[in-house]
Amino acid sequence: MKKITKITGIKLFAIALLLGASQLLTAQDTIINVPLGLVDGHGALFDAIMGDVDDNGDRLHPNATYRLTRGQIYPVPEMHFNFNITIDAADGEGKPPMIVPEKDLSGDLPYAMFFQMDSNAVTLKNLMFSAISFDKSIIDYGISIKSGKVVVENCIFHGFDQGAIGGQGAKHYNLHVNNTIFRNNQGVKRWWEGAPIMLWAGLGDTLSITNSTFFNNTTVVVSNWEQHYTKYYKFSHNTVYGTGGVGQSSFAQTNSEITDNMFINIFAFGIDTTGYEHGEGALPGDQTCIVPVGENDVEKMKEQIGVESEADRKMIVRNNVYFWSQEVKDYWASRGEQFPPASLNPVFMNPETMAMFDDEVAYPLFDESDNIEADPGFVDSEMEAKVIAGFLERGDILYDSAANGSSFPYVRDPFVHFYPFESGIANIDFYIEWPLTEDLTYTNEVLMTASSTGGPVGDPRWYGIDGIDDGHFSSDLLIQISNYPNPFSYATTIRYKIEKASDVSIEMFNAVGQKVAVLVNGKKQAGTHNIQWKPTVSRGIYFCKMQVGSQSTYTKVVYHSR
Repeated sequence: MKKITKITGIKLFAIALLLGASQLLTAQDTIINVPLGLVDGHGALFDAIMGDVDDNGDRLHPNATYRLTRGQIYPVPEMHFNFNITIDAADGEGKPPMIVPEKDLSGDLPYAMFFQMDSNAVTLKNLMFSAISFDKSIIDYGISIKSGKVVVENCIFHGFDQGAIGGQGAKHYNLHVNNTIFRNNQGVKRWWEGAPIMLWAGLGDTLSITNSTFFNNTTVVVSNWEQHYTKYYKFSHNTVYGTGGVGQSSFAQTNSEITDNMFINIFAFGIDTTGYEHGEGALPGDQTCIVPVGENDVEKMKEQIGVESEADRKMIVRNNVYFWSQEVKDYWASRGEQFPPASLNPVFMNPETMAMFDDEVAYPLFDESDNIEADPGFVDSEMEAKVIAGFLERGDILYDSAANGSSFPYVRDPFVHFYPFESGIANIDFYIEWPLTEDLTYTNEVLMTASSTGGPVGDPRWYGIDGIDDGHFSSDLLIQISNYPNPFSYATTIRYKIEKASDVSIEMFNAVGQKVAVLVNGKKQAGTHNIQWKPTVSRGIYFCKMQVGSQSTYTKVVYHSR
């Protein structure tokens, strides 16, 4: 049985001050209810967790769920978990419980609220996390991950200085984020930080981000620094509205899907020479783009995740929409003398990246298709104007400071611009308004049915749709499929790879979902396999579906008859 061994920031003598568990919670099976956020001016969640142990430090309810109450505010100090834990609120209507930072007995705020330790599982559901304390101090991280499995479902992260979710040197983690909103995460102390998810110098098994919204954050959507390898990366059905820095850090991805997303006003206040030289938005010398890809260190890639060569990497980039407002383009032009030419006019994928996707010999598992530039036509034009103005204001502060000799200004006020507040620290609050004031519903009817699932591109929440099923994909059994040539006029070779001996099914479907061929149906050994398809059907678009156990993937096949 795991013990609670460390709660950083809370001194040993503080345990004596904790209220009895009976005053704070009631338990039924493994659900421990924490009805009040504050008891005698102290955060009740910490007390509830610490109250659920015996005299030896063993947990009374292993794998317990701590259920918070909607509408309550729960201050927490820095807490380290070396045991399985779930913190949630019941499904339903009403404002989610809000978790905010609390000072410890020494008067220190946490570096992060929750630290996941060891190889335990942490699940967070139906919660709000605000980085802002009662006295308007802003902490760095919401959650710091190390290893094991972390599931974040239907949460909101607001205002974190470095990253809402972070992990330096995290190893063999499985991070699943679904139906979650990251908003106003801005580098208040350091302009180049403020990433919703920041991971570096580590190794991940799975990173899956689906049906989520990234709104008014300063910098990268997902930061994978220093060739932070992830065995499987999925970024699907997300809306990204406004970032000041790079859209995706995908240089070292080895098996990834970036599909059905909406990217709006990425690099909103541009990238100056210093930022460009630090690799923001592109490898040095390449044109700035939303999805940059580069060659990996093959030996390191082989050693860490078992990918033998660049040809074994898989990357699917499909059905994404991107757009830049004219105000943003005009701002870039006005600051042109401070930007290197390669960062002046960003694109979705730069020529260097596209060359990799076009090289079907060196990168046979790379597939890019149906990514378009289009104006979504957001319903809330006032919201758009305010967010854009905030980014351009921050850009002025940044570049004016740089012009005066400071390349990395440690600016604070009025650099922060948390929507819907006015600029400046004095105008922000720990409190998150409910319902949220942003509305990312759009009017472009073409985009409403342009995703690979036939529904709207981006986060489907804005249309009252539950979204695609993440499936909590496990990297234990990775599957890959592609075909070459594509398009083709006579025959195409289907290439597929599995990491374990498995029952494999490969079937062909036409554009209306009718099965037209079965290519594989049976047990296959681990490794890479090839099978040829010579169609006897009419020309057109087909879909090759590969099923391995409960996991499936597909590739689009274009057949042009001679």
